[in-house]
Amino acid sequence: MTRSSWYSRHPWSCYSKKLSLALSSPQYGGSFHIQKEGFRQVHAQRGSLAKGYLFCLHGIIDEGDGVITDLRYQLFGPSALIALLEASLEWMMRKTYRQAERIDFEALDREVRDRGKQKAFPEEALLFFSPLLQAVQEIAKQCLDIPTTYSSSPLPSLDTGEGPLKNWESLSNEEKLLFIENVFQEKIKPYIALDEGDVQIVGLSKEDQLTIAYQGNCTSCYSAIGSTLTAIQQILQKDLSPTLTVIPDPSSLNLLLTRS
Repeated sequence: MTRSSWYSRHPWSCYSKKLSLALSSPQYGGSFHIQKEGFRQVHAQRGSLAKGYLFCLHGIIDEGDGVITDLRYQLFGPSALIALLEASLEWMMRKTYRQAERIDFEALDREVRDRGKQKAFPEEALLFFSPLLQAVQEIAKQCLDIPTTYSSSPLPSLDTGEGPLKNWESLSNEEKLLFIENVFQEKIKPYIALDEGDVQIVGLSKEDQLTIAYQGNCTSCYSAIGSTLTAIQQILQKDLSPTLTVIPDPSSLNLLLTRS
């Protein structure tokens, strides 16, 4: 066996640079010992020593708005589990417990991968995602009496891609829409779904003005015409073309407008 073939089999070679950094300097290990008024401590455990892994999640929830203010974990298990917990807890911070229980493995992987299409996690990490999701859902059940609000955009501030398409101007309208739909499916819809909302593409004008229609909770959230709309446009401009602008279909905002 050559040196390169041995290294390629080692799990550390399967992590993105971002995950390798998280593994070398973990931020979320530990637990909480101080109870603070107005904040709720929640806990959930999954796995067993017999299964070869065991972890416990500890969280602090703001009882005023359901936002996760801090998270920690304790575990026994392989590096893939540590990487998954580090990335997941970082992703859940400052989200509501309702948003946290809608965590998606593919969306999480895209957030922590390096530039390009290579996945950030080794395949082994996917085996631990179901127990992690169950633990997050158990934590959410401990908070059902806490109201949540959706006043800000669930879309992250990310380095979203490798830059605008160089041949954008030469594409047909149909080809442009295919690229836009792909960006929506990968980088926009999974985050909109965190707030039980959705967004659909209505059409694209010759001037690159994209019309979208909101659905679900997005129709009654003020960020739909503010931070969420801005984030959608910024993602499309960074990934596809700076000429793209985004406007909402007024008919999808009827409920929002009646509250003004």
